[in-house]
Amino acid sequence: MGYWDAMTSNLFGEDNDGRRTYSPNGKRGKTYLVPDDRAAKIEKTLRRSFQLMIGTIFVGQVTMGWPGALGAGVVMFIFYMVQANRHLEGLEVVSNDSIRKTTAAERMEKGSRQMGVPMLLLMLFFSLLFVVGGVFLLSKGEEPLAAWGSIGFFGLCAIVFLVQLWFALRPSTGDKNATSAGTVQISV
Repeated sequence: MGYWDAMTSNLFGEDNDGRRTYSPNGKRGKTYLVPDDRAAKIEKTLRRSFQLMIGTIFVGQVTMGWPGALGAGVVMFIFYMVQANRHLEGLEVVSNDSIRKTTAAERMEKGSRQMGVPMLLLMLFFSLLFVVGGVFLLSKGEEPLAAWGSIGFFGLCAIVFLVQLWFALRPSTGDKNATSAGTVQISV
């Protein structure tokens, strides 16, 4: 399990009978029953779509600056939506009443455990590194907008990663969809 698995994990859930569901457009869209073998194919496609999206946006940023990143982001968002919805043929729509409701905490725990402690620590480290870089720019009096932007954005990212680490390291609440990757057993 890792970063890309965590990106796709919240699109999948269960209905009240324990059957696997797929919500390509999140909680506001329709939810479909999906067999496990087909779910694995969808997850693989979406992981590759996320990887391609991030890579394309990065290349757009490096080659053309923020307009390139923005343009690549829009194109890749449309590409992702097409990829996320192209697997729906033949799937049964599930009514909202039969979907197992999960709390935000359960979804955060599931994603955090799938991401894994090493990846969360790495992302926390780099977020804090960018915060320090922003402080350094401020201390030199250079690029105040970029400095404050770096401090604000990556400071918020660091807070999110700390919360995710807390979820990944605490004892499991029993979500059977969460993996045990990165958990620490605490005994008193």
